[in-house]
Amino acid sequence: TVKEIYCVKCPKNSEEFWDAAANKSNGFLQEELFKILQVSLGPKDFDDLTSLMNPLADFGSGIFIDFSKNALDSDVPGDGEQTLVIGDFLIGDMIPAGEITVPGGADGATRKVLNFMKTHEKDSILTSKLGEPARYRVFDRSLIHINYLVKVVLSPRRSTPLMDTALLEDFQEGESRFRLSGLDLRNVRDPKVELIGKAIASYTGDCSKRPAAQRSTHNEIRHVGIIHNKRLEAMYRHRQEQRGEPYEIFAYHATAPCNIPNIIRENLDPSRKIVHGRAYGDGCYFSEYPEFSLKYGQECMLIFKLLLIEGKYKRVKPDEAGFCEQLVLEDVNLFKPVFVLWFIDNPPTAPTIF
Repeated sequence: TVKEIYCVKCPKNSEEFWDAAANKSNGFLQEELFKILQVSLGPKDFDDLTSLMNPLADFGSGIFIDFSKNALDSDVPGDGEQTLVIGDFLIGDMIPAGEITVPGGADGATRKVLNFMKTHEKDSILTSKLGEPARYRVFDRSLIHINYLVKVVLSPRRSTPLMDTALLEDFQEGESRFRLSGLDLRNVRDPKVELIGKAIASYTGDCSKRPAAQRSTHNEIRHVGIIHNKRLEAMYRHRQEQRGEPYEIFAYHATAPCNIPNIIRENLDPSRKIVHGRAYGDGCYFSEYPEFSLKYGQECMLIFKLLLIEGKYKRVKPDEAGFCEQLVLEDVNLFKPVFVLWFIDNPPTAPTIF
């Protein structure tokens, strides 16, 4: 429950941040849209909120940054009141925690970690553990731009859906496609903006999971298609309700444009013969890395919602943070397409469901 919202204006913070954004050259800032990730900072990671706006502030042991759904601390004592800092976070020269070779690793003595970061010219650490969402530990204050302080009181923990499926009722069944050029994504009164923004943020955020040196330039999104299929959604929801609160993620599947209509109408087919084979057994293949999926198609890519139930999926080449190069699922009720990202100017006619 939100109690109070404060808008923050700090010219010095803004100047430093946008200077850093202009000077970074690691390839993540080449897209027009969503150059910066929207995040929330948990208050337990620093003592004085005002120190973040102080040009002389010392980050000391670093500031931990979580994506918004994970920033709230459910174990806070007392009445559950917390203050979130909501702002922009610039993905800089990040290094996975497992690559920090000092005693104790990323959790070792702060001085040694800082020296290691300085020697290797790094400014942030990806600290996620196996199976957990991305979390960053940032040492460079210029990478954070503060917009709001929000005071909240926590209700009892409950599952947070990846997206509000009720929003889909405003769309026809099939693919509702929108050209990004000229679309005002700040217009929160427009019901499609939340869904389109979620698709773009998911794609651009997941393109940053690998260290800067390993990232490839990701394709620019020209159109976003919102997929609505009541039959597939009902099957997915039924499977979800059967299992209580299974772990739910977004994952990617690139394919040729000619395959999109059938996937939107019928979902992927695990029994279908595929061009690229099945190196890791039967099932449908997804990746948590968008750029990996792009190896299988450069014109468009589907974003799926996946239910990860123990024993019902196969993990291929997980990294230090637990993100998988490939995920293999056989049960079609454990995944459904939710978005199509188009990287071409003139995609084929959007399919409908009759």
